[in-house]
Amino acid sequence: MEKIKSPEPNKPNLEKIRQTIAENEQKIEAELQRTDNTWPACFRSRLTIISGRFYFAQRDKEINENTYKQALHIINDLDVKSRELENNLLEKQKQELLDELGHILDII
Repeated sequence: MEKIKSPEPNKPNLEKIRQTIAENEQKIEAELQRTDNTWPACFRSRLTIISGRFYFAQRDKEINENTYKQALHIINDLDVKSRELENNLLEKQKQELLDELGHILDII
């Protein structure tokens, strides 16, 4: 079986995580413009990307197993929150979700 290669192999995974989180707002807005997805669905797309980045960081030993599990727990909690808010999401709640996701950087 072929080993999965990390995208952008020249950048450390933790740097990719930081960059991905920093770009969340603009990437969500871009997805909203080009698709029929709701804001929460676009947010969950970003969670999927971030989850993958954490997988590569754990696989490449840039973070330990505990940090990886903490990150996945935060991502899963945010996924649940965004699904609960799917139909009644206010601007304030969007920013709160983005801010909570930004706090994931505290564990790395």
